[in-house]
Amino acid sequence: MQGMENRDWNPTISGFADGVGAKAEGFGTIMLAAMIDEQIVFVLVEDVLYVPSAGCNLFSPGLALDQGFQMTWDSDARMFGMSKEGTEVIRTVYENRLWTFNAHNIGSAITNKKNNAVKKQVLANFAITYGVEDIDVWHERLGHTCPEYIRLMVDRGMAKGIMLKRREKIDCADCHFGKQRRKTFKKKVDRLIEKVNDIV
Repeated sequence: MQGMENRDWNPTISGFADGVGAKAEGFGTIMLAAMIDEQIVFVLVEDVLYVPSAGCNLFSPGLALDQGFQMTWDSDARMFGMSKEGTEVIRTVYENRLWTFNAHNIGSAITNKKNNAVKKQVLANFAITYGVEDIDVWHERLGHTCPEYIRLMVDRGMAKGIMLKRREKIDCADCHFGKQRRKTFKKKVDRLIEKVNDIV
């Protein structure tokens, strides 16, 4: 993540993805296996974005704090970690101005803990996407389209780039106001005017 464009003489410089932006194509929950003090620790991480064009996996401590993780910090050893329910699940080390740790996405099942190797992957505090939002946000973005139609388009793959975090029913005040029937115009305006130049 250095500001140098010439990579011929320095092969260590690499970007997260080809081009400027990396779009997320999936959204869900994964289980990670990490090695802490020679023991494998498993942790579920929610609201994970699947970005196949990215060159590495990225981790956001800010989102992890919202999911109930606790942050630990050792300034002398330059170690940063995350714990959940009193158990340390992530321990990072400071390398090349990045906090990195090794983890493996094990999916939903484990066959053998000893034979399940830990895959080295670089993770950093960097992630951005514009396609993952709640259904009420997409309802407003699409001009107050019916939420049922939005769910149907997403389920059938008819709308690329739309990913829903929450799909529950919404109550849009603007839609209720727009569907109200206005009062009819009065045929005669009664202003109690009896002669010219009366105060209205």
